[in-house]
Amino acid sequence: MPYKIDVLHDHGMVKVMFPGSLSMSLTSRMLVDAKRTADENGIKRLCLHISDALLSDAAIHMYELARSPHEAGISADHRIAILLSNDKDFEFYQTVLMNWGSHNVRVFETLDLAQEWLKDHTKPQSQTC
Repeated sequence: MPYKIDVLHDHGMVKVMFPGSLSMSLTSRMLVDAKRTADENGIKRLCLHISDALLSDAAIHMYELARSPHEAGISADHRIAILLSNDKDFEFYQTVLMNWGSHNVRVFETLDLAQEWLKDHTKPQSQTC
């Protein structure tokens, strides 16, 4: 498996580290595995750390990645924080997510901000980071 999934019980989240080349099919498999791990541990918070991932076709991949949570069976009661580096245009991706209605998914540049948002148990807001 080209990604690593860790259950962080003390943070109440599942963290996925992905350092390699991220394809659309691998994105779907990664989300399904992460959701299954979260469900097995009674966790509804996921952190996808893909800031070091290589996106094959960044713009197209961003649109596909926005659809992936729905396709992986991730429901509105899950929260997903995605870490992207600044050079991957995280504001564009956040807009794509909002256009898809993914208000339970947010994009961050730092792990601290992502974890803070994941800890917040209020209903996700429909605004950008």
